[in-house]
Amino acid sequence: MNFITSIIGERFARPAIFGFVLILVFIAVFSIARCSRDDTAQRQAEQTTQSSDAIANAAEVAIGTIENRTVTEKDIDHATAIAEFEINEAADAATVRAAVLGGVCGQTSHRNDPACAVR
Repeated sequence: MNFITSIIGERFARPAIFGFVLILVFIAVFSIARCSRDDTAQRQAEQTTQSSDAIANAAEVAIGTIENRTVTEKDIDHATAIAEFEINEAADAATVRAAVLGGVCGQTSHRNDPACAVR
């Protein structure tokens, strides 16, 4: 207190200390209030937005997968129809065998099959 008294005088020392303490209390209260501010609604809104984006992305991927699967099934149906036509039109057993192997080996799932390599 002697240091403050020597700087501003004895008459203003007590009000200056009181004002300084009041400013420190104000800063402390403001800091605590700011730290404990409830921003739960804002965080929840951000989380909901992120969840919505994730669901939209998952739905987009699922739709793409379904579209790819539909195209694959159409290709398989087309190859099966061609093989069935060739089998029905075959004149002998060797032609039937060739049509069956051609239909099966034409599919991507059987291209590396050893039976397809032999034909």
